[in-house]
Order: sequence, then C-alpha cells, then structure tokens
Amino acid sequence: MKKDAKIVIVAMACVLAVFAGFAGCAEKAGVGVIEPVEGEPWWPMEEEALAPRSKANKGISVTARAERMVIQKASLKLEVEDSSETAEKITEITRAAGGFIADSETWITSTGQGKGKSTIRIPREKFFSTIGKIELLGNVESKEITGEDITEEYIDLESHLRNYQQTEDRLLKILKKAKKVSEIMEVEEALTEVRGEIEEITGRMEYLRNRVNLSTITVSFHEPAPIVPKGENAFHAAWEGFLSVVNGIIICIGYALPILIIIGVIWGIIIGYKHLYKSKPRLRSKKK
Repeated sequence: MKKDAKIVIVAMACVLAVFAGFAGCAEKAGVGVIEPVEGEPWWPMEEEALAPRSKANKGISVTARAERMVIQKASLKLEVEDSSETAEKITEITRAAGGFIADSETWITSTGQGKGKSTIRIPREKFFSTIGKIELLGNVESKEITGEDITEEYIDLESHLRNYQQTEDRLLKILKKAKKVSEIMEVEEALTEVRGEIEEITGRMEYLRNRVNLSTITVSFHEPAPIVPKGENAFHAAWEGFLSVVNGIIICIGYALPILIIIGVIWGIIIGYKHLYKSKPRLRSKKK
C-alpha cells in the first residue's frame, strides 16, 4: 500500500511539472492572445482607458494642491444718502480694483425713496479690501460672505480630462494604422465622442477657474425713508382711498354693463310681446 501511494504522488508531481512547462512555453510563444470576435470593434475599447478613473483619483489628495479653489461671494445691504452717487462710487471702486460691473440699476419708489443694486466681479486677491471700501459708502445694515470649495471637483475633472486625452492619443495611433474604410469610420466616430467629452470638461474647468479668479459682490442700497407729516399723510391716504373706490365702481359697471344690456333686450322683447297680445282683441272687436 505504501509503495502504491508513493507511486501515485510521484505521478501527480510529474503531471504538474509537465503542465507548468507547457504554460511557460505558451506564454513565450504568444499563445493565449484573444482574437477579436466578429461584430465587435477591432481596436481596444475606449472604456479600457476610461476605466482607471477611480484608480487615478484614489492616489490624489485634495489637500495636495498648493492652494484650494474657493468661489467667494459677498452680499451687502447699505443705507446711503444718495443712491445715484453710491452707484457711481461702486463703479469707481470696481474699476480701481481691476474688476467689472456685472449688473447695476437704480430707481425711485412712489414715496420718493431712492434705491439701487449693483453686482460686481472682483479679482479674488482684492475681495476683502473691496468689501471694506464699499462698507464706507454708508451704514451697513447686513453683510454675508460665503465660500464654496470646488477643489475636489476640479481635481476630478483634471483626472477625467487626462483619461480622455490618453484615449484620444490611442485612437489617433490606431487611425494611422487603419486601412479599411469601415475601420477608419469606426475610429473617427469614437474620436468624435471622445473630443466632445474633452470640450465639455475643458469648458467646465474654464468656468470654475473664472468663478474662482473673479469673486462676486452684490450690493443693495437705499436712501432713508422720507418723513411725511401726519396731516399730509392722512390727506394722501384719503385721496388714495377715494380713487380706489371710484376705480372699483368703474370696474363693476364695466363687468355689469353687458349683463344689463342683455337683460334690457330681453325685457324689451317681453314688453313688446305683451303690448302686441293686448292689441289683438281690439282689432278683432273693430272687425266685428
């Protein structure tokens, strides 16, 4: 029995050695290369280049960047002496800081109170100094400063962009080797899709860089509310009330007039019919 067991073990070892030697030879000879299946793309699929996205992002730390990318915004509300003059001063401050006016408007309310609103874009390094200068234009009623960290999103976009660019390079190399018209068309179609993704990513990255480099400040300002004497205010309120009542009466008449016309027509028909009906017996009696 012991001899039989030894013989079996030796035989199994020989078989394993033979298989190991055959596998080594096959690897050297190139055996094991998978031929493309009919109906599938004959070039490496672009997903192969796009697949490592998560691996590429895995080794990148957001804090590894020299400076975090933050979109800064501020909102201020001021009470000023002159709204038009304030709008001009905000424009001057903006130009001096190297920024530009994104939106600006001023108006006067029905009570004669001047109001305005300006939205400006300022280089980020001048953000806080510009806020300080604007605060000196009047009494600050409210102030809000916010920051949106988009560092991680930007790094992720960079990683995606590298992957798509690598795919583009591979497809261009394959395109040079393509000979059949069908092969060329397939590669060009894949290139169009990849380049579209590249344009979309670069556009988003450019937008984010612009938002980071140019901070946004929105300033709302108004003049003090006008002081109206009590007597004048009461007279004004009474006059407004009178006009409102007259306006309401006119509107009611306008709505009711078509109905009154229809009722009048119907009433006229009824009266005419009754008058005609009463006149018929008289005519008959005269004939008799």
